[in-house]
Amino acid sequence: MDVDNLIIVDAIVAILNYNLYIILIEKSMKPLNLDNSPCSPTSSNCVIWQGPDLACIKLCKGDTVSDVVAKLAAELCTILDQLNVNNYDLTCFNSSACPPVDFQALIQFLINHICALEGVTPNTNPSTSTCPDCVVSIAPCFVIGSQTTMQLTDYVQMIGERVCELITDITGLQLQINNIDARVTVLENTPTAVFTLPSIIVNCTLSPTVLGGSAYPIDTVLNALINDPTNGYCSLIDATGIGADLFSAVSSQCITSSSPTLSNAPTPFGTEYSGTWVSTPTTVADAITNLWIVICDMYDYLSNSTLTVEDTTTVNLTYTSGVLSAAVQDTGWKCLEGFDTFMGTGNSYIYPQVRRIGNQLFFKGDIMVPLVAGGGGPLAWTQSPGSNSYYGVNTVVPFQGTGGVKVNPAGSIAFNWNASSNTNLSVLPASVIPTGYALDGSYIHPSGLKIATRPIDIGNASSILSTLFAITIDSAGILRCSLVKDAEEASVSETGDAFSSSHLNYLVSHVVANEKVPQFAAAGTTVYSDPSSGVQSVDIDFDTRVYPFSCDANDEDEIGGFRTALDGLTAFISPCGTLIPTPTSPCTGCATT
Repeated sequence: MDVDNLIIVDAIVAILNYNLYIILIEKSMKPLNLDNSPCSPTSSNCVIWQGPDLACIKLCKGDTVSDVVAKLAAELCTILDQLNVNNYDLTCFNSSACPPVDFQALIQFLINHICALEGVTPNTNPSTSTCPDCVVSIAPCFVIGSQTTMQLTDYVQMIGERVCELITDITGLQLQINNIDARVTVLENTPTAVFTLPSIIVNCTLSPTVLGGSAYPIDTVLNALINDPTNGYCSLIDATGIGADLFSAVSSQCITSSSPTLSNAPTPFGTEYSGTWVSTPTTVADAITNLWIVICDMYDYLSNSTLTVEDTTTVNLTYTSGVLSAAVQDTGWKCLEGFDTFMGTGNSYIYPQVRRIGNQLFFKGDIMVPLVAGGGGPLAWTQSPGSNSYYGVNTVVPFQGTGGVKVNPAGSIAFNWNASSNTNLSVLPASVIPTGYALDGSYIHPSGLKIATRPIDIGNASSILSTLFAITIDSAGILRCSLVKDAEEASVSETGDAFSSSHLNYLVSHVVANEKVPQFAAAGTTVYSDPSSGVQSVDIDFDTRVYPFSCDANDEDEIGGFRTALDGLTAFISPCGTLIPTPTSPCTGCATT
C-alpha cells in the first residue's frame, strides 16, 4: 500500500517536471532561421542570459544562450530517459497482458494494480480501510530530518502545495523565457560590433615611433614602454638592475646616523641633519637623500677649510691652486762641506758630493787628504804635473787648519776641521739634512778597506804610492778615514809595537827618499813566479830612479795627498721626524752647495 502510493506520487511529480522543461525548451529554442528576414543571424554565444540564477539546473545570470539551451537540453534528456517505459522492469507483476507502451500507459497500469490491491473498482467504494487516514512512506525530497513517513492526507496536501509552487515557478520561467526571446531577437537584429582600441596622448618621447605630444593606440604605447631599447622598461632594468639589486645597493650604505660629520665633527649625521637624514634607508630615494646630505657636508667642509700638506722623509707634497702634487724627496747632488778650501770649484767631476732621496743619503766623488803648502796653508789641489801640484811636492804632511783634517794618533783622520772651535764639523750640507736632524747611526763603506793612492813625480816618469782607508761617517756627519794602523792598534790593546805588522802592509807604501824604485815588470824580478820548483829566492829589479821623499803610508801624519772614491757609501737619516722640504734640483756645480 505505502510503496504503491509512493510510486504514484513520484510519477505525478515526474510528469509535471517533464511538462515544465518542455515549455522551457519550446520557448527558448526559437530557430535562427525562423522568419529572420531582413535581420542578420546572430550567434547564440553572443546572447547573455539576464534572468535570475536557477540553482536547480545550475544556470547563472550572465551565461550565454548557448549555455542556457545546453543545460535545458541536458535536463530534458535526463527526464526523457526517466520517462522511457523500457527502462522499468515490470516482471514482478507476473502479468500476461502486454506491457505499457508509453509513460501514460505505465502510470495507468500502476493505478490499476493499486486499486486491485486496495479492492477498489471504478464502480465500488474502497474497502473498509483506514486510508486516506493512513501513514505512508514519503519521497526523499519530502523528508524533513529523520521523518520518512506521514499521513496520506498530509502527504497529498504537501504534494499539492509543491505542485502549486511549480506552477508559479513555471509561470515565472515563462516570463523570463519571453524576455530572453525578445532580447535574442534584438541581438539577432543588431549589427556585429567592431571593437577599436582607444588612443591616449603621450607627453614624452618613448621611442622613435612614439613621440611626445601625439596620440597613439594603447597597444603601441605599451609596446614602447616595455620593449624600446632606449626608454623601455626592459632597458631600464638592464641599466638599474632589478629590485633586489637596488635593495642591495641601498643596504650597502657605510655612513650611518652615528658617523661623525666633516663640517661639524664629531657631531654625527643623525644629529646634525635631524629631520632630513634617513636613519634606516629602505628605498633608493632614501639612499639618494643620504648621499646628497653626505656630499653637501663634504662640500661645506672642503669649501670652508684650508688644505695643508705635510712632507715626509720620502715624499715632498705641494698644494697649489687646488692641485695636490707629490714628488719624491730628492735634493739632487750637493757638495760636501769642508773641501772647498783646497779643491776649489772646478773639480766637480771628483768633488765629494751627497744626495738625499727620501731619508737615504748617497755619496759619490773622491775624498782628498789635503796637503800643507809651504806657507802653512792648504795646498790647492791640481792633478797637473809640476812642482806646486799634488804630483810634484815633496811633502806628505796633511793640512790640519780650518777646512783641513784633524789627525788622530791612533791611525785615522777626520775631515772638515775647525781650528777656532777645535772640533770637526759635519760634512753634510743643510740642504741635504736640515739642522736638528741626524743620521740614525754610523756607516762604513761596504768595501771595508779601500785602496787610496797618491801619484808622485820621479823625474821623467811617475809612480803611485798606496795605502788602505776604511771610510766611515757617524751620526753627527763626521767623515773619517782610518788606516791599517788603526785596526792593528785596536787588535793589541793600543800597543804601538804592532804598528805595520800585518800582511796588509804589502799593499801599503813604506818608501824612503832616494831609495830606488822597484820595477816589477823587469826580467830579473821573480816576485810572482819561478820556472823551477822547490825553495827559490825572491828577486826584485830596481830602476835607476829614486823616490823623491820618504812616506810611511800607514802613518796618519804622512798620508797627505792620498785620494780614494766615496762611491758606494750610503747612510740613513733617522726616520722618526718629518723633514723640511728641500730643493729637488740636482747640483749643477760645487760652487752652489
